[in-house]
Amino acid sequence: MTAWRTLALSHPDHPRAPAALWRCAEICGKLNRPDWVASACQAILARYPMSDVAALAQSRMKKLGTPSP
Repeated sequence: MTAWRTLALSHPDHPRAPAALWRCAEICGKLNRPDWVASACQAILARYPMSDVAALAQSRMKKLGTPSP
């Protein structure tokens, strides 16, 4: 999880940054950390709203009952 997050935060313009954040969200979900999932999804929606994973992040936010940015 840390490696994916580091990639996304250290290289925010990298084409894989949105997918790295999404992978981080998936891992946080498996760790039963909905607060971390929400944080990663919020970052995706705020920074990469047109990315391939934005719809996945939006869906996960709704499932968590967390408002989107």
